[in-house]
Amino acid sequence: MHHRVNDSGDNAPRRRAGWRLVRRIVGLIGIAAVLHACHSPQGPADRFDLLVAGGTVYDGHGGPGRRVDVAISEDRIVAVGNFWKKSAKTVIDASGMVVAPGFINTLSWAQESLLRDGRGLSDLKQGVTLEIFGEGLSLGPVSDTMRIAMQASVPDIAIPDGLTSFADFMLWLESRGVAVNIASLVGATTIRQNVVGDAFRTLSPAELARMQDLVRESMRDGALGVGSALIYPPGSYATTEELIALAQVASEFGGVYASHLRSEGSELEAAVAELLTIADAANINAHIYHLKVSGSQDWHRMDAILDRVELERAMGKSITADIYPYTASATGMTALLPSWIKRGPEQDWIGKLAQPEIRQRLIAEANDPNVSDNRWLAIGAGNIVPVRFVKPELRQYAGLSVKDIAAARKAGEFETVLDLIMEDQSRIDTIYHSMSEVNLAKKLRKPWVAVESDERSYSEESPGTGNIAHPRAFGAFARILAKYVRRDGLLTLSDAIRRMTQLPATIFGLDRRGAIKVGHYADLVIFDPATIQDHATFNDPMRFASGVAHVIVNGELALVD
Repeated sequence: MHHRVNDSGDNAPRRRAGWRLVRRIVGLIGIAAVLHACHSPQGPADRFDLLVAGGTVYDGHGGPGRRVDVAISEDRIVAVGNFWKKSAKTVIDASGMVVAPGFINTLSWAQESLLRDGRGLSDLKQGVTLEIFGEGLSLGPVSDTMRIAMQASVPDIAIPDGLTSFADFMLWLESRGVAVNIASLVGATTIRQNVVGDAFRTLSPAELARMQDLVRESMRDGALGVGSALIYPPGSYATTEELIALAQVASEFGGVYASHLRSEGSELEAAVAELLTIADAANINAHIYHLKVSGSQDWHRMDAILDRVELERAMGKSITADIYPYTASATGMTALLPSWIKRGPEQDWIGKLAQPEIRQRLIAEANDPNVSDNRWLAIGAGNIVPVRFVKPELRQYAGLSVKDIAAARKAGEFETVLDLIMEDQSRIDTIYHSMSEVNLAKKLRKPWVAVESDERSYSEESPGTGNIAHPRAFGAFARILAKYVRRDGLLTLSDAIRRMTQLPATIFGLDRRGAIKVGHYADLVIFDPATIQDHATFNDPMRFASGVAHVIVNGELALVD
C-alpha cells in the first residue's frame, strides 16, 4: 500500500510528503509456530490486533523508559498503557526487553539490494524500519538515456517499460515487495543528468528552469527534499547557484537540503560554508551527510566545524548531521583522483589515465603536499583498501591495502591506483581508514547528530559469504547501542534511541513516525539492551547483528525471534 503522508502531526508546517510501504515478507519462516505460545484466544473481547506487553518503552523523545504496553490495530498505535493480554488477538511478550520506535536510516543505499531481495535483513535485524535514499542519486526521474544506462547496470532486473518519474520508480520498488518503509530525497545529480547528461558546463537559464520543474514534480510525488553529493561527478559539476535554485523549489514544499559536502579534508570549512550559503539563500533546513574529517593532519578541523554548526543553531537555523559509528569510510577508489580528470562520462576519462602526459601529471599532483585537499597523502596507501572489483582476475586483491598490492605487483603505489582503475574499468569500492575515534565521540555528543549506514541492505542467507561490504551495512545501529551506550557509556540508552528515531523523523519531516505515540504508525523494534551486539568487522563484514527479538513495520510482524 502506498500513499502520500498527510500535512499534519508534530512536524507541521515543515511536513514533507513521504512514502510508506506495508508488506509482509512472503515465505518468512516460522511466524505462526513462533507466535503460537503467545497467541491469545480470539473472540468478541479482542480490542486490538497486536499487543506488545511487559517491555520497557522508550518513546523516542529522549525521556526515561516506562513499563507499559503498546496496543496496535491495523497499522497504528492505538493505546499505550496497561492491558489484559486477552484484549489482543496476538501478544508479544516483551518482558526484560526494550520497546522503541523503529530505527530510521537517514542515508541508505539499499535501492538496488532491495530490488534483488526485499527483506533487507542486514538492516531489519538491527531494528531499522525505514530506509531513506537520495544522496545525489535517486531512482527517478530518469530520461531515456539514463534509463538505458540504469538497465545496463542491473542486467538481472527487468525495469518495466514506461517508468520515468520519481513516483514511478518508488512505486515499482514498493510493488516488488520490501520488508521496511522506504522514502527518498530527489538526487541533485539525477536531476542534472536528466537535463545535460554528464556534461561539464554551465547551465543555460532554460536548462536550470527545467531542472527546477523536475524537482517540483518529484516533490509533488513525495520526495523529502533535495540531496547532493558534491565530490562525485557529475554531481560535483554543480555550482552553488545551481544548488540554491534546486533547494528553493524543495523549500516551497517544506523540504530539506541534504549534502555530502565538497570536501572532507583541508577544504572542509569552505564546504560547510557553502552548505550554509545554500540554506540561507533557499530558506531551507540543511543536513550534512556523514559529517567527518579524513586524514590525520586535518582532524583538528572538527572542533571548528562543530562550533560553527552550534553557532548557526543558536541563531535559530536548522542545521543537522548524521554519522556512521566507524573510523573508516567507503567510496570509490576514483575519489582519490582530482576533479579536473573526472569530467564527462566515466568510461571516457578512465580511458585517459593511460595517456603519458595525464598519467605523469596525476602522479606528480598525488605526491605533492602543496596540492589542496590531497586525499592520497592525507590518508596514505596503507590505509586504502579496495574491497570490490568487477573483473574476476582482480578479486585476489580485495581486502588488501594499496601498499600491499603495489608491493605484490612491484609497482609504485599511486601508479597501482591508476592501473587498477584502468584494468577494472570501474570506480572500485574502497575502504579508507582515515578518521579519528576522538572526533567520532565529539560528534556523538552533539544532540543534533543522527545515525546512518551509508550502505546497501543485504540478505545473504550465509553471512560471511558473497560481496565484501563495509561492516556498517550489518552493524551501524547495533554498534551505537552495544559500544557507545552499553560499553563506553558515551550516550544514554534513551538518547541513542532518540537519535535513531525522533531526531531523523524531525529532520526529514516524517509525519507520525519516529515515536511511540497514539496515532503514530506502528513501527517498533523490541530488543535486549544487555545483548544487542554488532558482529561485523572489516575482516568479516557480512555478519548479522544479534539481540533484536522482533520488528514490527506498519503494524505487521516483519521479524520474529
